[in-house]
Amino acid sequence: MNDHGTLCPTAYKQQQGLKYNAPNAQGNPMWSTITIDTILKNRVYVGDMVQGRQRVKSYKIHIQEKVPEEEWFIVENTHEAIIDRETFAVVF
Repeated sequence: MNDHGTLCPTAYKQQQGLKYNAPNAQGNPMWSTITIDTILKNRVYVGDMVQGRQRVKSYKIHIQEKVPEEEWFIVENTHEAIIDRETFAVVF
């Protein structure tokens, strides 16, 4: 991605005029393996809508907790995918 000149999320947000600074990005922000790994493991990028991954423990405390994947609300093919399902299956 870096060799092809594709902007990483930090650089893209800065190019769009947003005042965004990633905590670990210094100078010229680049794609990291962690960012690519996160994208390749996220069902949103294969065109699925995923909701309910977190919930608030208490409305008074505002602490969020992770929800087990079997309790997520997933609707497949709600938008155009940027990763094909075969690649997703290999990575995940």
